[in-house]
Amino acid sequence: MPGDAVETDDIARQMAVFRQGWRTYRKVVDNNYMYHREVYGLLRSSLATAFPDHALRLLDVGCGDASVMAPALGGLRMEHYYGIDSSAPAIELAREALAGLDCTVTLQRADFATALAHWAEPLDAIWIGQCLHHLQ
Repeated sequence: MPGDAVETDDIARQMAVFRQGWRTYRKVVDNNYMYHREVYGLLRSSLATAFPDHALRLLDVGCGDASVMAPALGGLRMEHYYGIDSSAPAIELAREALAGLDCTVTLQRADFATALAHWAEPLDAIWIGQCLHHLQ
């Protein structure tokens, strides 16, 4: 169908834009230009101190690919990790990165402002790591 070709072209363009933006993001993270390693190290030590004997329920707002979060949480007592991101490809990458966590992992593709407005699950901590610039 003619409409299918237009939709396929649109998806291909969106994926190309995502890949280019993601390459830039990965350079920033991999080279530690915004101190992700130090920030997530502080998060880890803060969670370990605040919740030493409690299985943590954490919401990661704007989780992206969770490539820095997953190692930060490794070894902590976790009950549930919730991640929200608006990017479907990022959510799939996060699913892979978080597979080693010893807890329930729930990932949601959504606009985080909308998701938070309707949030009902009990949480111990909410993390919004370097994604506020995405708000309009």
